[in-house]
Amino acid sequence: MAILICAVVFILYEALGRLYRPQTVSGELVIILAVAGIVGNGFSALLLYKDSRYNLNIRGAFLHMLGDFLTSIMVLIVGVVLLFRPWYWMDPILSFLIAVFILKNCWAVLAEAVSILMNAAPKGLDLKLVQEYLENLPGIQSAHYMHAWNLGSNGIAFSCHLTVSDRMISDSEVLAEKIRHHLFHQFGIDHPLIQFETTTCGNGTMLCELSKPELGMSAISKWSSIPKSIDHSKLMGILTAMIRLILGGIFIIAGAPKIFYPTEFAEALFNYQILPDVLINFVAITLPWVEVIIGGMLVVGLWMPGAILIYNGLMISFIAALAYNTYRGLDIHCGCFSSGSSDVISLETVLRDILILSMSLYLFYAVYFNQHNKDSLEMRD
Repeated sequence: MAILICAVVFILYEALGRLYRPQTVSGELVIILAVAGIVGNGFSALLLYKDSRYNLNIRGAFLHMLGDFLTSIMVLIVGVVLLFRPWYWMDPILSFLIAVFILKNCWAVLAEAVSILMNAAPKGLDLKLVQEYLENLPGIQSAHYMHAWNLGSNGIAFSCHLTVSDRMISDSEVLAEKIRHHLFHQFGIDHPLIQFETTTCGNGTMLCELSKPELGMSAISKWSSIPKSIDHSKLMGILTAMIRLILGGIFIIAGAPKIFYPTEFAEALFNYQILPDVLINFVAITLPWVEVIIGGMLVVGLWMPGAILIYNGLMISFIAALAYNTYRGLDIHCGCFSSGSSDVISLETVLRDILILSMSLYLFYAVYFNQHNKDSLEMRD
């Protein structure tokens, strides 16, 4: 994973340099190297594909090979185009697309790894269905106190209490073996831990109370009597909503004036001396609309994971452009908000955008883990 992220950083660094200083590229040489990369990386990805579905480490290696394979395809396309047109700006643009693709897949693998490390409930396993299935088996009176978690990329651990009639220990072992067989073939649970009891503990719920009275309903009653005003989750929810509205408002205020005055925004983009001339008008027209739409999504709370991910990506791009031109010492208009303001790029504008990015990163964290917790609760219900 770290290697892939380092590769993405290198790709983005080289792409930014080529956008600023386009270099002449030999189309024939590019095609030859691309074909060699397609054959080698494609064959390697094909070998890893089968086992990548079951092993997280192999999946990371597979994504590495797949990223290189797609890179080679993009290079081949660029090589063919360069045989007919001197569009050297295509190389860095396609590099950005490849970097986004690699990061997307890295995030999927990282999210799965974190889920395993945090002992989250396995995706696709409904504990309610498992409970109903166990209670319908002969000899089982009730199934409760149920937990399930991932042991790795292809292993599920499971524990539960089963109420049965009083019997010999040897008979219980025979019943336990049958239950293990059913759990594995019906739900893929390969590491079950079963505790038999003749009297249902607690109230017999899926997460039943244990034997100590102070941990039972009396304790629950005490906790339920705590004033809601100190509910930590509600306070965090209010803070998250406020940050969401602030960030959405910033993008709407920044993007709306540029929609009505695209020429002035195009001049500001040109002064940055980063984008190729052929892309300046396109970006000047589309970027303000993207800002307004993403800002509106944050304000109304629509498609939050995707909207905040795009928000973070744009803020990182803005900070990189501002920091680069501040380092070069250019005395130009920022173009961040209204072109008529005296907002000149400086260290202050960079720090301002870093502050906005820090809020958007927090919002991404809050949105992602809130969605993750919802998914876990749905699988447990």
